[in-house]
Amino acid sequence: MIEPQATLALGELALAGLAAGPFILHRYRIAKWLKLKPLKPSSIEAKLKMTLILPVWNEEEIILSKLENLASQEYPRKDLELLIIDSASTDESMAIVKSWLKEKPKAFPNHKIIEMEKRLGKTEAIRQAIIAADEKSEVIAMTDVDATFPPDSLNRLASWFSDPEIGAVGGTPQRSSVEEKAHTEMETTYRDLFTMQRIAESRIDSTPFLEGSIAGFRRSMVDVDLLNVYSNADDSQLATMVRLRGGKCIQDSELCFDEMTPPSNAGRRSRKTRRAQGLCRHLWRNRSAWFSKQHGKFGSIIGNQAMMHLIAPWLVLMAVLLGISRWVIQIQTGSYFEEWYLALLVIELTIIVAWFGVIFNLKIKGIGFLQMFLDSITNLMIAQFLILRGKSLHVWNKPERG
Repeated sequence: MIEPQATLALGELALAGLAAGPFILHRYRIAKWLKLKPLKPSSIEAKLKMTLILPVWNEEEIILSKLENLASQEYPRKDLELLIIDSASTDESMAIVKSWLKEKPKAFPNHKIIEMEKRLGKTEAIRQAIIAADEKSEVIAMTDVDATFPPDSLNRLASWFSDPEIGAVGGTPQRSSVEEKAHTEMETTYRDLFTMQRIAESRIDSTPFLEGSIAGFRRSMVDVDLLNVYSNADDSQLATMVRLRGGKCIQDSELCFDEMTPPSNAGRRSRKTRRAQGLCRHLWRNRSAWFSKQHGKFGSIIGNQAMMHLIAPWLVLMAVLLGISRWVIQIQTGSYFEEWYLALLVIELTIIVAWFGVIFNLKIKGIGFLQMFLDSITNLMIAQFLILRGKSLHVWNKPERG
């Protein structure tokens, strides 16, 4: 007869293996896809009509530097519309914007300002901005206030759309921090892996996730009625929408932007939880595409992402609960050093140490990848608990900055 603790141990290992499976599979596929020929724009001369959307909320500290960065863009002004949409800022953001545009009328001769009466979340702001965009614009681009990029970035972004198959293009982050701390190193490691996934997915088919720091979408493939305005991840919502409507969605490894990592671990975690909630909702909403042969490789990509974001956290939680139950029995029976339980104890202690390192912002040498995995799983679990409680994070808070 199999002892209860042995059954629990086998269940714990099985659930942990199932949770890790999608990550291991995707990592294997990424390595294979990255060997494919890198993507390049089919033309560097494309000059399409473009509306660039800049969502704003209480950005008085950095809005001026953002406007200067946008003014440095080499994109021909006759083809560019700047659309600034403000989500009811309570600081001097819009006063600064209006003063700057008045002082530098040649920077953006074609511009619009929309001032919302109430904060309704970034996705609703993006929705309203797309509706208000110049009807002649063929490309709808967006950028965040805290992201900066080189002067040729909009030219490169537009050049992709000379290929009729391309429906969406996103940039690649080059994040910086005010000082090196454990959480900034962990975030850099995570983001490097995140970037590698997006580029690999783009080479084989399309990526379901883009970042709004700089991204562009073929307007004919965007339907604002399909946006879930009560969720965030507006950039990824648009990316997946474009792919499911027949266009390719790619991340350009050479279209780079700079963005600061929050100076505190709490700020980083808050941002990751909000992002995680948006992606979880986004993936669940598009569950009909999971592993769908109709969408080719993309069906497998978005299905595997759903397993990692939605299913794996629950498998990890169940494995933890089985482990706790097993330990209760082993303590009662005094069998915790018997047979192979000792090896399992070593594994569990390593995981516990790694998790405490994440919570208390301590980078532990040799298990950095494990810490990154546990950090992601923790944020995904928190995000899903908040969804179940009916708490939405789609109305964003002012980010921490150094």
